[in-house]
Amino acid sequence: MIVYFLPFDKRIPKSNKTGRNASEAWAMAYIETNRLIVNINTHLAAVLEGMGFESVVLPPTHNFDTDKLISDWSHKHVAYIAGLGNFGEHHLLITDKGCCGRLGSIITSAKIPPSQRSEAAYCLEKYGKSCGVCVEKCPTGALRPDGFDRHACYDLLLENADIFEEKGLADVCGKCSCIVPCSFKNPVAKLAANETKAE
Repeated sequence: MIVYFLPFDKRIPKSNKTGRNASEAWAMAYIETNRLIVNINTHLAAVLEGMGFESVVLPPTHNFDTDKLISDWSHKHVAYIAGLGNFGEHHLLITDKGCCGRLGSIITSAKIPPSQRSEAAYCLEKYGKSCGVCVEKCPTGALRPDGFDRHACYDLLLENADIFEEKGLADVCGKCSCIVPCSFKNPVAKLAANETKAE
């Protein structure tokens, strides 16, 4: 399996930090990155096939049960298993480059050594420090310290899809990931390193 994270340019999340609805820049980044992920996966599959390996090209999104809102293939869970990061309070994957970006993956018969997966928290809240900024930023209240209402979240995604319908399919929000401590980095890494030095 090959899994990768494509971080957004910092201007994209900065454009989406306030308001109820997603910014146009955030919606366009989603649409364009979906195309990029398809292109990357198609290219990887061709290269792997040329090397004699089979592969399965996976869609970047929209492979989920619309009633349960659970995907058939979760790029973020595969990325977690592959060692790209750990989950935050917002239920997104926080990588060393943060959570503002997109994940893609491809299944292959090629034997690729796995990355080392860290069990350490990447989320300040899960590390035991007070944060909760992602929860505060959720415009629908779908994200709570005690859980996540995926249907309330999805209702806003569909609202945003209607707003940007002429641009393409952009059922997005991203407020919980934009301009929070984990947007562009693993905020625990430096903190944990400093605590280790102090010991």
